[in-house]
Amino acid sequence: MLPKQKRIRKEDFPQKKPLARGAFSWGTVSLFSGESFAVAVIVSKKVFKTAVMRNKARRRVYMAVKKVGAEPDARLLVYPNRGFFDTSFRSMQEDIRTFLSKNT
Repeated sequence: MLPKQKRIRKEDFPQKKPLARGAFSWGTVSLFSGESFAVAVIVSKKVFKTAVMRNKARRRVYMAVKKVGAEPDARLLVYPNRGFFDTSFRSMQEDIRTFLSKNT
């Protein structure tokens, strides 16, 4: 899990258009400009009905971002979709790593 200071709070949520957006089989990642690195995971009730599944998806994304280790001065928003749990953790890490390396 990422520490609280590395997560985007409701007040700090980006209101501008993203610098880059990437669509993957497990979800969408958007990159916004920012003064420090922070991550937010937005999981809809339409995608995962139970809170257990939503929280599991959130924790999994936070851990993948933490394992990638790249911390650019930007804000990262992740929107998991229905195919999220069909994708392996390792391939999700690689997708995030390549997305960050191409766009930062």
